[in-house]
Amino acid sequence: MLKVFISNSILSDIIFQAEDNSKTTHDAVYRLLKSHQTEIYVSDKYSDTFPLEVELFCQNYGNIPKESRCDYVSGIQSNPSTVLKEPSSIFLLDIEPKTAKNIQDNYGVICLSKTEAYKAGAMLIDDNKEYSPDSKVDFYEGWATVLSGIKHLPSNSLIINDRYLFSNKEHWKGDGLNNVCQILQLLLPATFAGRETGLSYNVLIIFDPGELCEGHTFRSIALELISRITCMRKYTIKLEILGIAKGMKTDSIYFRLHNRRIVSNYYIIKAEQQIAAFHGVKGTCNQTITPQRFFTADSLVKDTNSSSPQRSIQQLVEVLEDFDPNNVIGSDGFKAYFYFSATSKDNVKEECRNLANRLIRKKKTKTDKEL
Repeated sequence: MLKVFISNSILSDIIFQAEDNSKTTHDAVYRLLKSHQTEIYVSDKYSDTFPLEVELFCQNYGNIPKESRCDYVSGIQSNPSTVLKEPSSIFLLDIEPKTAKNIQDNYGVICLSKTEAYKAGAMLIDDNKEYSPDSKVDFYEGWATVLSGIKHLPSNSLIINDRYLFSNKEHWKGDGLNNVCQILQLLLPATFAGRETGLSYNVLIIFDPGELCEGHTFRSIALELISRITCMRKYTIKLEILGIAKGMKTDSIYFRLHNRRIVSNYYIIKAEQQIAAFHGVKGTCNQTITPQRFFTADSLVKDTNSSSPQRSIQQLVEVLEDFDPNNVIGSDGFKAYFYFSATSKDNVKEECRNLANRLIRKKKTKTDKEL
């Protein structure tokens, strides 16, 4: 479900503009608002009744604006980091365009002012082009080509999941380390909240520690990833590396993590065979890779059989929400998983209380201060 936090005046304006048949600029965002997959939260309580245009909108589509979080919506301008409490939502606010852009650039959420709110639809609805690299010929610019349609979207978190990410010994069959680094160099935003805020961009990488090529261990791969990734940008990157192998205590999670996925707060990339998809710009195998934004046009239509990419994102997140590090201890008293986290190569931890990636909704402990 997509949450839209919106100023009352913008909601009325979008409905009015979209119902004016001579204007089409607001069509896409209007389709988002009227969708059964969207929840609307307004900034102010209405006095007694909805304005006429909103009332008719509710009657026609049944998507009634909620007034339960007015304080949250109205307080974003004075406390913008609170948008990270809803990292996959969109924010259409009656604020200055420059302020909205700063929020979007600093916190990796879609935040648009009244004059640009109409752009939200086009940012989240896509026809989802498929790419089919193979192992015999060069594929344009490799990952740069595949990710070209989504890399500009706001982002505050990433999850990379592939059981066999580091299983290939021969680089031409797929070097996991180099592919992960190429992907992150393309997808990590140019800016994020400054180090002084205490906030970080979140990256979680998941693979099977029992499926590693000869000469590598979970520790050696984790430390190499930490060394390469945490220094990629000037802002803080909190990197988590999770190894889940097949075993009695982890099977319920392990078998549900069989798909190869790259997930951010507004998009998902699906790979048929492997995420270690390129050696240079040549494919490492014949497969289809599909970058998808939150919705396809068909998935927004009620009573269709088309499942939204957003649902695929949620399926992966739900599996990880079920991961409880306190409940995967083997009979011998040892952990049935492997874990590292770091914000630099000098700040490495192996203790996991909960996964910290903000896309994974967990109950925070008293000491969990980061949004």
